[in-house]
Amino acid sequence: MVHVASRLAANPQLADPNDPSQHVDMVFLQKTGVADQWQNWQAACQGVSG
Repeated sequence: MVHVASRLAANPQLADPNDPSQHVDMVFLQKTGVADQWQNWQAACQGVSG
């Protein structure tokens, strides 16, 4: 999950985690059952980086 935080820290406004330029492995996140947490992680990273 550190990888997700790295992507969001670099681009806290990232709305589409499926954007291939961000290299987020959404298949892995879906398989592990955490993909639906994206908006929560985004909000948390905006609070830290914003």
